[in-house]
Amino acid sequence: MLPGEEFLSTFDPRAFFNGQPPVLKRPQFLGIVASVTLAMTLARKASGYVDGFIIEGDTAGGHNAPPRGPLQLNAIGEPIYGERDIVDLEKIRALGRPFWLAGSYGRPGRLAEALQHGASGVQVGTAFAFCTESGLPPRIETAGFANEP
Repeated sequence: MLPGEEFLSTFDPRAFFNGQPPVLKRPQFLGIVASVTLAMTLARKASGYVDGFIIEGDTAGGHNAPPRGPLQLNAIGEPIYGERDIVDLEKIRALGRPFWLAGSYGRPGRLAEALQHGASGVQVGTAFAFCTESGLPPRIETAGFANEP
């Protein structure tokens, strides 16, 4: 294409499927939460059904919830999480939905630990970044993980 030219593409599912396209099923929704309060609110008030939860601890790569209580920072400026930030898995289990734990669960024995707490499994990210198969360049694979617990 040349600058200024427009390109338009259309997709007609009926033409693609030679008539009636299949009925799509609703995908499962797994709420990503860092507190029991949020999980309970989603389970009770979401406009659709919440099929389960990913419970992110403070070491999870996607964790972005601030610590509860007054903000305290460590020597390198990262927030310090405490006892109030630990999710009560008994209350999560009482919601009656499957849940997976995230945050340093890619270590030996952590899957078994999660299963003992009633989790359906674990969500692992960083550990897979270290694999050759991840496709990440070596400088990215190991950058910034020296302080991970």
